[in-house]
Amino acid sequence: MRNQWRGLAVAAMALGVVLMAPSPAHAALGTLWVDIGGTLCQDNAGCDSNPANGVVVTSSVPLGTVTVNGSTSSSGSPVAALTITTGNTPVSLGSYTLRISDTGFTTPPVPLQLAQDVSGLSGPLNGVQGTLAAKGCFSATNTLFDVSGTCTGIANGTINNLAGVIGGSTSGVITAGTPYALTSVIVVNITQLATGTNKNYQVSADLDAVPAGVPEPAGVALLGGLLVVVAGGFRRKLRRS
Repeated sequence: MRNQWRGLAVAAMALGVVLMAPSPAHAALGTLWVDIGGTLCQDNAGCDSNPANGVVVTSSVPLGTVTVNGSTSSSGSPVAALTITTGNTPVSLGSYTLRISDTGFTTPPVPLQLAQDVSGLSGPLNGVQGTLAAKGCFSATNTLFDVSGTCTGIANGTINNLAGVIGGSTSGVITAGTPYALTSVIVVNITQLATGTNKNYQVSADLDAVPAGVPEPAGVALLGGLLVVVAGGFRRKLRRS
């Protein structure tokens, strides 16, 4: 446990160094956008302290109920992958919304399915408590922040001491639309403030697309077990014949 928190402390220090460093020269504006509780930031705009394309790093954003001390978001475009991680300090109980969106995805091509995950992490003793609800959406018209198309179900997670429940959900099969846009929407609801010394918490979410018909790892393991059983029965029949 000490090693876990030592690693988190090092990561927090590294994030602080990034946020305090002068903004480097940026390339052309990218297509990745991040919405921190209503504050928008575009890839390589002045609000983004990371000059790399496909990565947005923001500094402190006060939202009233919470201060988002920093965020790191990334897009794999044209490969379908979006991630966002935020470090936060709550001021009061309440909820807010995070969004991340990008366009121009082509890999994998349709047919495909979306997979959305979300998780939270707070202090080891008497840390922040809360709930997380995330969904990922596909835009066949390649439109930023479009949630009118096919979406995953709601991935429900929690913010809890050490590590909360990791939520996951998938969409149905999507058969049309290339290039396409992806949007991930995460609603964070703080239900209890920390009473211990560590007042902060972290939220992470990932949205990916996978080719339709690719089985989940658990399904692959089950299929493998069934094949072993079938093969064993077939060998026994051969020995008796």
